[in-house]
Amino acid sequence: MIFNLQTDPKLSNGTTHFIPLGNFKRLDQPQIQDIEAHLPFSKTEKIEKIWGTLGWKDDKPFHERGVVKFSESGQLTEAKGATLKQIEMLYDIYPEIPLHNHRVRERYIDLDDLDIDLPRNISLQEMKELRLDIFLENNEGAVVYLQHSEKDNYDEEEAFIEYLSPQPTDDLNRLDQRNRLTYHIPFQFQRNLRPNGIQETEGASYNVPVHYLELSDEAPEPVLDDSGTPVTLESTSFIVKILTFIRSARTPEEALKGFGSALAKQTQKTILKNQLDKLGRNKYSLLKFKPEVDIRNDSGQFMKVQVGSEIDTSARTLLLIHGTFKDTYGSYEDFITKKYADTDHNYLNFLIKKGHYDQILAFDHPYFWDTPEQNAEWLINGLFENVYFEPDKLDILGVSRGALVGMYMATNVVCMQHLRVRKVLTFSGGASGFMDSIAGISKWISVVKIGAPAPVQKLLIGLASIGLNYLEKNSGLAALKSGNPFLNNLYTTPLQHPVIFKAMVADWNRHVVTGKGWIDTSLKRALASGLDTVLKLFLGWQHDWVIGSAAQRKLPQGHNSFPEPSFEYSGRHGSYFLAGFPKVRVGNKWEEADIYHEITSFLK
Repeated sequence: MIFNLQTDPKLSNGTTHFIPLGNFKRLDQPQIQDIEAHLPFSKTEKIEKIWGTLGWKDDKPFHERGVVKFSESGQLTEAKGATLKQIEMLYDIYPEIPLHNHRVRERYIDLDDLDIDLPRNISLQEMKELRLDIFLENNEGAVVYLQHSEKDNYDEEEAFIEYLSPQPTDDLNRLDQRNRLTYHIPFQFQRNLRPNGIQETEGASYNVPVHYLELSDEAPEPVLDDSGTPVTLESTSFIVKILTFIRSARTPEEALKGFGSALAKQTQKTILKNQLDKLGRNKYSLLKFKPEVDIRNDSGQFMKVQVGSEIDTSARTLLLIHGTFKDTYGSYEDFITKKYADTDHNYLNFLIKKGHYDQILAFDHPYFWDTPEQNAEWLINGLFENVYFEPDKLDILGVSRGALVGMYMATNVVCMQHLRVRKVLTFSGGASGFMDSIAGISKWISVVKIGAPAPVQKLLIGLASIGLNYLEKNSGLAALKSGNPFLNNLYTTPLQHPVIFKAMVADWNRHVVTGKGWIDTSLKRALASGLDTVLKLFLGWQHDWVIGSAAQRKLPQGHNSFPEPSFEYSGRHGSYFLAGFPKVRVGNKWEEADIYHEITSFLK
């Protein structure tokens, strides 16, 4: 359907306008008047012949120009490209859809030809956003996303998918009592965005908060690879996709447990099953590295510790702690399954063979259900109840949320009595501005999805389908919210004995995009939309797409804390150990950062 904003009738209650989505041409004047008499709609009312409405989030009249294209009723069988991938993932996490002979319905809204008066600036408080309301049956779920694909190529497989979360419906957020969902859609400007009105200069440092983005009349800045060669950024379409489906879960908790159990049954990798089953609720385990196991055996180099007596408390020990949406193998795969430098063994074997460590442990833990404090308590009150390391024998390496768990273990008074930590090295540890709002969490799960393993991608679309305000309130991830009490205590607690800390700080830079492979193609689509600049509003001027660099630099400062200067490099969240990816600027050139050398030098 094509809605002409100059000639077709909008729905109006006198103060705001809505575009009716669906077969609006079958609405006669009496029906339109009856609908308008009921505006604004209640949660229980549905409108015949239309499946949703589109207006402005702030309820301003819709006086824009141009046309809006959208589905009349949607399709069940013709999905292609990135949309087909999303539908296939929904079938995997909601097995009841095909079981009951249901299908996922695809609808779209094409906003490429919507002409608006551009604002001069946008900010988190004044983001130009549309409001989409969709009508559902009580047992229907929905996934809504922006599809950043090459312009006029609706079926592109490598499109960047930016999930949108429904706004909260009630305190319980029940899934079986939601027959109307509201989504806020950030307008896509296809313009060069200037943080705080400043045109960024290559090589300059801008370690300040970003309060607003100024819209220029220019196209987005080109991307240069590490050799200085421009990487083509094709214009992207402003497309909204809406997928609806029947599901049986009544609450977010039911849905989450169902996702994990379904994915655990599907995966053939044993190392993923504990992570996925019940979404990691039974994930707790302490693992011990077995250096004699062949490097090619990617599921056997860590063995589960059954009792505390298996731990040598007098040995020089390294403890690895993974990040969110990962387990030990997910965060440290490059340490385990790849040969290190010009040796015949992996990096962990290198650390042992060179005498840096005698023992390497890894801590698998849930991140959804439990807080970092509870993660540490499981270890201290369980396997380590009667385990007391000799002073200065234990070092910790933690990534992302795992870095927060590691810093807590090194600073908490009870943990200190058992662990007596010597050094802590963190990668991208700290609060994320994403966790402070539903819009931010939507951005978070969208960027985490790029390059993630298939089970994690399926988990993320599942989260988008239940409403991300659930994550905002969830205790396991609350530690990532800015200014929360856990972090304030972490950074100020006095220590009983000296501990040395160091932060490895990543700042995203566009040069790391080569344009090769589907991951970089997805990144190119995101960059063409200006997303990496928009993220500065949430994370600060410098960020790794998930954590702001300023937050990554924060380390414990209490008595007996000894923070060393951070190591600064360019990279993307989660790609810390990937060969050839982290970079440092040397003069006017970008060169590969020797991350492994920095780790070894600090920990040895």
